[in-house]
Amino acid sequence: MTRPIIMRHYKLIMKWVIVIFYMMMMGIMFMQVVARYLFNLPTSWAEEASRYLFIWIAYLGVAAGISRKVHIGVDYFMKYLAPPIRKRIFYITSALTLGMLLVVMVQGIRLTAITMAFPSYTMEFLPQGIAFLAIPAGAFLMMLATVEAIFETIKGNGPLQKKKEEGIMIE
Repeated sequence: MTRPIIMRHYKLIMKWVIVIFYMMMMGIMFMQVVARYLFNLPTSWAEEASRYLFIWIAYLGVAAGISRKVHIGVDYFMKYLAPPIRKRIFYITSALTLGMLLVVMVQGIRLTAITMAFPSYTMEFLPQGIAFLAIPAGAFLMMLATVEAIFETIKGNGPLQKKKEEGIMIE
């Protein structure tokens, strides 16, 4: 069974969204510096727009890190455990991660719903909830990456089945 196109390419889409948001943030900040110091015309919305973009970049960046398996992990004790125990610990920690991310996503949805009623301070056309929407969106993408890592481990090519020189290996 083939996966839908969005699932096959979500990592690439996420990467490009992060790149575009980063370029937008840098462009807005550059424009703000030029407007303020060269023309003495500071904009009121640039800081808030940059902050919103940075929030989105942070949450999407964490999800991208999890999907690429480059997040920080402490494996000092894991390398001394038998491979079946490592696998069990991986499944337990993945389940705990999914549970925590579910809580973050649900609470993020609640927070987003509440803050959608309030306009941004300097961009009245944009609700504050747009920034808070990054919380459930990021949590969902993190859950997706975690579930993907679980299925890859079940199939035998997950994060625990690395070469020995890269870290922990399950035999």
